[in-house]
Amino acid sequence: MDRATAAPERAHRPSARRAGRIATALLCAAGLAAFAPQPAAAQTLAPGLKGEVWLQLPFLLGNETADLYADLPAFRDIDTLGASMQTNSALRTAANVLPRAGAFFDSRPPDGTFTSTALKYPWATDDISSGPETTMLDFLRRSAEDAGDYASFTLRDGLTEDALEPIIRQSVWRFTGALVLSPDTVYQFRIRSDDGNASWLGFDPAVGPSYALDPDRTDPQRARNFNPSGTFDAGDGRCCVYTFDTAEHQHAFDADGNAVVAFQLLFYERFGKAGLRMLFSTETDDTGAFMNYQIVGDDMLVRSDPGVGVIPLPASAVLLVSGLLGLGV
Repeated sequence: MDRATAAPERAHRPSARRAGRIATALLCAAGLAAFAPQPAAAQTLAPGLKGEVWLQLPFLLGNETADLYADLPAFRDIDTLGASMQTNSALRTAANVLPRAGAFFDSRPPDGTFTSTALKYPWATDDISSGPETTMLDFLRRSAEDAGDYASFTLRDGLTEDALEPIIRQSVWRFTGALVLSPDTVYQFRIRSDDGNASWLGFDPAVGPSYALDPDRTDPQRARNFNPSGTFDAGDGRCCVYTFDTAEHQHAFDADGNAVVAFQLLFYERFGKAGLRMLFSTETDDTGAFMNYQIVGDDMLVRSDPGVGVIPLPASAVLLVSGLLGLGV
């Protein structure tokens, strides 16, 4: 059994409690300590990532689809004519899908927004999979008694629940904000999803993540991983496992000395089963293998929160928070 499935999937909570202090954390960009702090107006950081979803809108926009593969002929063939999976798989590439995702995000506002408190959907089951008739409520809630992230779900102006496809098939999701990580620490992240996913970590938020392909994975603005379709195997190293050393990447610091690292996650659901998990570990066994994975969540997740308040920040920190705001966080 893979260690990620053997270990309990519990949400991350840094050793230093920061509840109540996230909103007043002073950011200081790494490598810019020589700059003297200057009073400036900036937004605070709030718990949770900004979650956005683009849905299939069959009744409003001419059966508009949120399928990133919709205009790939070979993909239509496999759905309608039974073409070979091998032919179809050749088009499931980062070079095809990521630019489409970027263009799709620019095509219209998200149909719904919410606050993501833990990257574990659906929450109620240990299996990453849920049924083919998964609803928005099924996907976002914690339990029958706890609405979880669904409690913050809001449709954009002009949309109503009745006008939406009742299930989340052919939906595209984006989670944006920052991860609060321990300084000078190596993390291993594992992402499990059905269907595909990609994530960006450590990019310059003033520029935003790039959806262009980076074959060598050396550009911090580009995706650190890409998974073209469903995988439930958390140990699958082909697409969904990567390490991040906070000592080697530019980031900001919060008031407790933790690293605040710009983050974005793309997830898309086509048909059938649906699920998303992002886990992390900082512990290794005697062989150097990572172990004791936890869910990425709780006060590990933050976002900029427009309109909350004004605090004095170093000039370099203003750039980081302003960059997050520029991403619509």
